[in-house]
Amino acid sequence: CLVQYDKPYNPGYQVAYGIVAEVEEHPFDVNKMIFMDWRDSHLNGNTELKERNSKIPTFLYAMPFSSDRIFLEETSLVARPGLAMGDIQERMVARLRHLGIKVKSIEEDERCVIPMGGPLPVLPQRVVGIGGTAGMVHPSTGYMVARTLAAAPVVANAIVQYLGGSKKGALGNELSAEVWKDLWPIERRRQREFFCFGMDILLKLDLPGTRRFFSAFFDLEPRYWHGFLSSRLFLPELFFFGLSLFSNASHTSRIE
Repeated sequence: CLVQYDKPYNPGYQVAYGIVAEVEEHPFDVNKMIFMDWRDSHLNGNTELKERNSKIPTFLYAMPFSSDRIFLEETSLVARPGLAMGDIQERMVARLRHLGIKVKSIEEDERCVIPMGGPLPVLPQRVVGIGGTAGMVHPSTGYMVARTLAAAPVVANAIVQYLGGSKKGALGNELSAEVWKDLWPIERRRQREFFCFGMDILLKLDLPGTRRFFSAFFDLEPRYWHGFLSSRLFLPELFFFGLSLFSNASHTSRIE
């Protein structure tokens, strides 16, 4: 990577295996998506695998396109070090077997290993990054599209301004420094620190703790969890988000 770091790079990792597949049938409503299914009943017949999942859990995403075509993905939200891809695939096979899903053919498959959190790149530096190379992956979720789309016009406008607009004249290191400044203003850096704090909490949770956490999270007002997932909450909104999450959480979850 051309983007430079001056601190130890110690991210958590989201690991996922997904397929777009033709199946004989599936049990899901074709008008709905499944988001973060943390159930583990599919592992009842495999003590060793269920124990592993209890310590570092995985969940299912499911997006049906029709009664026999579907996207399925087994995901480890965040772990350090990340889970092995073979472990993820083994859990997915067990889940699909339990759900009675028989895969006839795989149109596409994906293997994801996404670094989450860790330090930001050196700010500023000559090379300008965007997306994952600029530290834009959400440290608590692994999502990046909303944040990157929001940053794209900011970067483009900065480049236009400093190359030929009202602030023209900046070149080389000075130009890249100005773009980095617009890319990571102080409010974005504070937001990211809050998200990294969230990742550190998730890294400590086993399956029961993870379920308790997300039970409280998705019981929040939609504006809070929508904003958190899409990187649209800033201080002081994040402060009220945290208070709401704490008040919604069970006593056990608060201790965790």
